[in-house]
Amino acid sequence: MKLPIPKRESGTAAIELVVGVALIMVPMAMIVLSFAPLLEARTFVRLASSELARAVAVTDGDEFLALQAIRDMAVNNNIDPARVDVAFCGGTESSLAGAPQSTCTDADGLLERGTYVTVFMRVTVDVVPLFTDGFTMSAGYEHAELVDLYRSIPQP
Repeated sequence: MKLPIPKRESGTAAIELVVGVALIMVPMAMIVLSFAPLLEARTFVRLASSELARAVAVTDGDEFLALQAIRDMAVNNNIDPARVDVAFCGGTESSLAGAPQSTCTDADGLLERGTYVTVFMRVTVDVVPLFTDGFTMSAGYEHAELVDLYRSIPQP
């Protein structure tokens, strides 16, 4: 007894390849490509927030000098300063391109010894590099720096 010869299915492998690549491989590649910018933003946020808090604590509240250093740091890492939000000592977040308002200093504009300078920083990045409209995620980090009790900056 002979088995029936199956119908020829020529061309189905090519169609399956196109469907497989279009529906599985391309989205997977986009997801994999989106991890690098997000990890880079997380690294930048952790480093920049600690540097910003340290600079403010050491310079007795000179936020403009510290913010300029962080702006330069963002530009050197190819991050738009308008996509970086900063908040000092529990204040409101505002863009690094502007001037965030601080609540760290006292009425005289000085930092009190033994207090903490806290900086919260958030960076918004494009998740999918090829499609930049609406596909964004943010990475945030908060760092606290102690204002040294025995520092050499004189207090009034």
